[in-house]
Amino acid sequence: MLVDVKTAPLTFAPAEDGKIYTSDFAVLVRFLDQQNQLARKVSQHYEVKGPIADLERARQGEVIFYREPELPSGVYTMETIVYDAPSAKSSVRFSTVEVPKVDPAALRMSSLMIVRRGEKVPEKDRRAENPFLVNDTVLYPSLGEPISKTSKEIGFYFVVYPGSGGPAPESVLQLLQNGSRIAEVPMALAAPDRSGRVQQVGRLPIDRLAPGTYELQAAVKQGGRQISRSTIVRITE
Repeated sequence: MLVDVKTAPLTFAPAEDGKIYTSDFAVLVRFLDQQNQLARKVSQHYEVKGPIADLERARQGEVIFYREPELPSGVYTMETIVYDAPSAKSSVRFSTVEVPKVDPAALRMSSLMIVRRGEKVPEKDRRAENPFLVNDTVLYPSLGEPISKTSKEIGFYFVVYPGSGGPAPESVLQLLQNGSRIAEVPMALAAPDRSGRVQQVGRLPIDRLAPGTYELQAAVKQGGRQISRSTIVRITE
C-alpha cells in the first residue's frame, strides 16, 4: 500500500525564531469490509522542521507513505486521509481493494503495475519479502499519472506464481483502446526464482502512440488455466 503526498498544499510556516520552518500533518488509511466494518487501520504522524532557507524546497517535495497490511480474502473500501493540522484541512481518496482467495497449487498472478521509477538499494537494505524488490532494485509504482510520449517507453511489472505439476506458463501482452485491440505480442517469461515465483519486468514503446487512454493487459496461461490483469495508461504529448 503506497500513498504519495505532494507537500505543496500542506502548511509550512516559519517558527517564532524565524530560523526554521515547521509542518504538522498525518496520513491515515482505513480498510472497511463489505459490512462497512473496520478491518485494518494504519497511520503516520509527521512533524517536519528544517532551516528556513530550505522552506521553498520543502513545499515542492513529496512524502511516500508505505505499508504492507495483510487482509483476509474479500473486497474492501480503502479510505485514505491526509490531515494538515495547522489549517485543520484534509483530503480524502477512496478506492476498492479485492483480496482473492489463494490456492497455492494453482496458477496465480499479481496485479499489473506501471513502473514510475526504480532505485538500486544496498544489500543491507534489501528485504526479500518486499514485493517491489527485483534483484537489487526497488520498483516504485505509478499512481495513475499521465505519461508523456517523450518518455518513449514505459516499464511494467507483475509476478506469476506457476501452479504445481503443470507445464511452464506462457504469457501474452495486449494493448487496447476503447475495447479494440491495437497490438498483441507474446512475451517470454523470466526464469522462476528459488521460491518458484516469476518476477516479470518489461518495457512498452509509446513514442508512436497517439495521446489518449489505453488499457495494458497481460495474460498468463498454464495448461487449461488462464489469468489476466490489466491497468490503465494515459499518454500525453
